[in-house]
Amino acid sequence: MQDKVYMSRMPRILNGVQTRFHRTLADNPVRPMTVIATMGILLLTGGTEAATAQKTAADSTSVTPTAKKAGYTIIPGLKISPEIGIGVGMMAVNPQSPREGARMEYRLLYTTRGQAEARISNRTTEFFGSQWEARFEGSFQRFPDSYFGGGNNPNDSDETEYSPLGGYAFTYFTRPIVAAVPPIKFIAGVRAEFWDISDIHKADGSLGASQILGPQVSGYRGGLADLWESGIEYDARDSKDVPARGIHASQRIGTSIAAKDAFRSSESWIAAYQTLGRRWEVAGKLWQKTLFGNPAFFVEPNLGNEDVLRGVPHKRFRDKSAQAAQAEIRFGFPLALPLIAGWLGKDWQIATFGETGRVDSDFEEASQGTLHYSGGVGGRLVFNNRVGCMRGDLGFSEHGVAFIVKFNQAF
Repeated sequence: MQDKVYMSRMPRILNGVQTRFHRTLADNPVRPMTVIATMGILLLTGGTEAATAQKTAADSTSVTPTAKKAGYTIIPGLKISPEIGIGVGMMAVNPQSPREGARMEYRLLYTTRGQAEARISNRTTEFFGSQWEARFEGSFQRFPDSYFGGGNNPNDSDETEYSPLGGYAFTYFTRPIVAAVPPIKFIAGVRAEFWDISDIHKADGSLGASQILGPQVSGYRGGLADLWESGIEYDARDSKDVPARGIHASQRIGTSIAAKDAFRSSESWIAAYQTLGRRWEVAGKLWQKTLFGNPAFFVEPNLGNEDVLRGVPHKRFRDKSAQAAQAEIRFGFPLALPLIAGWLGKDWQIATFGETGRVDSDFEEASQGTLHYSGGVGGRLVFNNRVGCMRGDLGFSEHGVAFIVKFNQAF
């Protein structure tokens, strides 16, 4: 942080860098212990740097004025999607908790269909005085979900609904690879999720749910899935919560260790944001994620959700490899509504978006598959200091219409 003495000695030179990193895991699987060893060494290195930095700061006699600490902002929430119906809740966010340079967020949600979620997340820069940034998140939830049996062209009659009860937790650590170029970072972390799946039935009430989601599908009754990842990240966004300018790109590879059904992963994306004059913003994203091995179906990437292919309901497209491209244009304007302006903000946006994507059993097959399309319009309220936003989208596709209300931009 800028108010720390030892950080004042670090050079801050920003260069525009475009990275592209690709690696095929099907023929060269990552060994679990290699990933663990790599992360362990780097985390120990970060700990050494933390101790050195703290000692340097303690030895310094300089005094920096203490800035006023921000408090929590309580934001009422509304969430609407084809899967959950209507949900109400709240988000509490503090951009300086537990200290300056950190962000703490709590969320609670309850829906009219009896589903619920409790979530806590934290992002801390200069973790224990080092160059590492730490991200933590945990969630406990019960929401209905849908499964069409996988593949890029499922039938409407194959839609099978189920109720997962459980949650997930993840922690990721990033740090600049070269101190002089902060946007280029190494990233390592782990995600674990556990679900108990029940109430499996066909959406149309017909028989045959077990033929779609049954013993032949890995993880059909739930279970534990973990993923240990490492990779490269380039992050030059002006805001990590509601970006308007900059580039965010990453290439990650990972492997499971504790999961009953072992699998490996490769995920990559590049997202770009730019302002055009005082009012306009444009944003775009390219993304792919591919799993190898025999992953549980609930960790497979999907399209047709609240953030990707928003006009396709019920996560219709799900398989071991998914690809998507998204573009959005936003027009911003000030609107000082009573109560809302002083509490949450007066920066509003109207947006239009277009998306396309496809899935299949591996990257090569997915790359040759038929593209599915979605488009729509929406509105946003950007909260004060861009700590978040409330988004409403109305998406359209040949597979239906979806109305979505939730926190934060789609990407």
